[in-house]
Amino acid sequence: MRIASAAMTLLMVISIARVWGLELLGGFSLLLATFLSFQLLPLLGLNLYLIREVAARPSCAHEHAATAAAVSSCVSLALFVAIGWGGGQLYPERPELENAFWITAACLLPTAMIVVAESILLARQLMPLVARVNIVESMVRTIATIVIVHIGGSISHVMLVFLLCRVGAMGTYLCHPEVPPLIAPRKVSCQMARRYVAVLPTFFGIAICSALAPRLDVLVLSKLARPIELGLYASPVRLFELAQMVPQILMVVALPRIVVLWKSRPDDVPWLAAGLVAGPLMVLAPGLILACAHSETLLAMFGAEATLGAPALMWLLPGVLFVGMGQILAACMLAADRSDLDLRALAVSCGLSLIGLLVAIPRWGATGAAAVTFTVIVLSVLLRLALLRDHMDLRPIVGTWLWGWVPVVGMGATLWATPNAGPVVSTGVSLMVFTALFALVLHFQRARWRQVFTALFGAGNPSVRIPVLRPSASASTAGTGTSPTP
Repeated sequence: MRIASAAMTLLMVISIARVWGLELLGGFSLLLATFLSFQLLPLLGLNLYLIREVAARPSCAHEHAATAAAVSSCVSLALFVAIGWGGGQLYPERPELENAFWITAACLLPTAMIVVAESILLARQLMPLVARVNIVESMVRTIATIVIVHIGGSISHVMLVFLLCRVGAMGTYLCHPEVPPLIAPRKVSCQMARRYVAVLPTFFGIAICSALAPRLDVLVLSKLARPIELGLYASPVRLFELAQMVPQILMVVALPRIVVLWKSRPDDVPWLAAGLVAGPLMVLAPGLILACAHSETLLAMFGAEATLGAPALMWLLPGVLFVGMGQILAACMLAADRSDLDLRALAVSCGLSLIGLLVAIPRWGATGAAAVTFTVIVLSVLLRLALLRDHMDLRPIVGTWLWGWVPVVGMGATLWATPNAGPVVSTGVSLMVFTALFALVLHFQRARWRQVFTALFGAGNPSVRIPVLRPSASASTAGTGTSPTP
């Protein structure tokens, strides 16, 4: 679902870059970043709380639906006014964006209902329905946008398409029998609202930081750099967001599963998390390494000017390998009812990112923004590990993740060592090295990977107990023999 949506957005960006040029692409990127930053705020960040509560107690879905929809609708009205007015005030030098900001803000009105519906459906593990609605919306939006761009439409017309597609998605959810009634004033619960208020500070803080952290680079770049720099950065960011879809999908799909497993067998969660961390690393690494090696060729599809953003792309893409780790650690924090730890990690990451961007962008432009983004992603993973160390056994997660880096480093080193062999030969040899090292890791760490695979494919079945290998007492006392380190 998210991969398809991101791929459709990428097609739109390519079309806009080739027809409108990088400067107008930068304006579209700013509007898109604004919408994506605020799309979860109508529910004040309670979408994660909603997923957790409904996944644990499905019978309360109807009560949550009406109350959450009422809260989300009221907040979206305030956001509509604030963003529509604030956009024109912040960017007076871009008059062509004034009307587009109001339309972008209006997209949050139907999104208020969409967020509630999708949170409940995801908690009930009805992902296919959410996927179908999102894919259809993305296809219609992409086709209409490409047509508008080629017939001479403006940015405001493009954002109007976004708004109409959002209204269509909202209507689909409101009419679907699997979605509890969202517009039901009599079912709004004051007791439920008080529970929301009790957890609001933590989840709202997470929402603010989550909204800013991945798009702070675009927002700061739009104020501190020339419009052309924002346009250069737009293409690498779209590719970066497309690559992030795999770990983000795993986060959404795995969260209800981790919550349920934490309630019943918390000791098994680290092995499940280890598998979810290793999966994106193994699947994405070869493609990301090759994309970095051929970054200019990849960006050429956005136009000749866009190839100047190759250094930024080479900084951003390796960050995807760390994003997956951070997403799963955040899910574990939420399942353990320690959202305050996630808030702390996000707040520190936002602060570091803001400071780094303010220093790097005036000097290095888009490349500086990308370098800061990568550095903060790595630091946020280390911070989450430090915060979680007293609440769960991290050895299975860290050990599996580090072993997964062996074939990744081997492939990267092979590409670096064979620059004159030609792209076909170097690519083929590096993929063979990756495959060979991956096979060796599976062989020599087979006990660890057996536990990981058991966790991945048996955690959803309560009758399956994950066999954790532990050293015997005699071996521990005598100091002889070897046992697998989790």
